Parts: sequence; structure tokens; C-alpha cells
Amino acid sequence: MEDINLGGRLTARSIPLRSVRAVALRDVFYMVSGELAKTSVIADCQLPIANRSLAKVAIGNRQSTIGKRQGAVCYHLSQIRTVVFRMADNEVITDRKALETLAPVTTAPIRLHVFVCTGKSCSAVDSAEVKAAFERELLARNMLFGKEKKGKNPKGSVLVTECASVGFCAIGAAVMVYPDGIWYGQVRAEDVPELVAEHILNGRLVRRLALLKVPCEGREDLPASAATESVNWEA
Repeated sequence: MEDINLGGRLTARSIPLRSVRAVALRDVFYMVSGELAKTSVIADCQLPIANRSLAKVAIGNRQSTIGKRQGAVCYHLSQIRTVVFRMADNEVITDRKALETLAPVTTAPIRLHVFVCTGKSCSAVDSAEVKAAFERELLARNMLFGKEKKGKNPKGSVLVTECASVGFCAIGAAVMVYPDGIWYGQVRAEDVPELVAEHILNGRLVRRLALLKVPCEGREDLPASAATESVNWEA
């Protein structure tokens, strides 16, 4: 197995087992936490006696800044710690409450999942703007699932996710709505208000953009080779 360099300071072996990899991550967590603790300690004994009174003011300001930065870093480390330690101790998390804590989406009343392709071809026709338009329209209706601190609704009923190529990017931007199984092609940002008003809110198909509904039996009147000879499509 090849070596993996971690930040130029540590080297770990690439191990396929999730639980073993988590143990390695836990060791890194301990190291980072230890380094943070060291930076917060500035001992008076390290200062020349004549300069202590003046230096204490500067040190106090510096410690305040360091403390704020450490607080933010430690918060994020604590979130990582929860996941890493669970993975280190258990290869698979089986406790339902633990799963729900780590993945709040599992307790949300999700009704629809909208996928917007951001693959190479779809990105070339501004699929990022399409995704942003979906988020904007759903945010205005308080329907977009996500973290409250990001302005989203933890109990939102619609989840919007970007995805890689889905096979029909030559006629992108590609949008898929599940569990309805509807695939839309050639979607532009200006089409999104209609898609939200018709499909998301009222369950009505926007036929001018709809390609197919999954599951689909497919068509046999056009040979696969003929369909792909002159088209640079992605899958």
C-alpha cells in the first residue's frame, strides 16, 4: 500500500478498514488538541522581570485573540471527535439515536429530493445558477431542508443536492426529482420558478422540460450505437 502524507508532518498507511482508519484519525485528533493546549499557555517565567508589567497587557490581548481562535477550532474538532471516536470504537453505528444525531436529515419530513447536475457539461450551461435558483425559491417558502444557521429549515420538506454526471448532460442542465422519478433536461435558472410552482408545490409535470419518468422501459426503435456515434455524452 502507498503512504499517505498528512500535512507534511505525519505519514499513515492507507488502510481500507473504516474502523482502523478512524483509530488513526483519533490519534491525529489527540495530537492537534495537544498542540492547541500548548499554544494557550504563556508562562510569566519566560519573560524578563523588567518587562513583565508591560508585556502582560500585550500577552492578555494576544491570549484573548488566541482564545477566540481556539474556541472556534475546538468547536469544529469536537464535532469531528464525535464522529471519529464512534467510528474508531465501532465499525458500524447501530444506535438509532446516534445515527439521528449525526444525520438530522433522517428525522426531517422530507417529501422530495431534487438533484441538480454540476458535471462538466451541465456546468457549462450554468447548472450552478439552476441549483441556486431552486434554493432561493424554496428558501422563500421555508421548504428547503438544511441548517438553521444557514437560513434553511431543519424540518424542511425538500432537499436540494448537487450531483455528478447522470448520463444526459449533453442536454443539460439536468434536474431530477425523486421519489417522483422525473428527469428534466435543458433546465435554466429562469425555468426554476415554474418547476417549483408546478411540480414541487402542486405535483404537476412541466412537460416542456420533462424527458422521462423512472422506472422506464426504454425504446428499441433507435440502436444504441447510432444514438452515441456523434454525441459527446457523459455517464
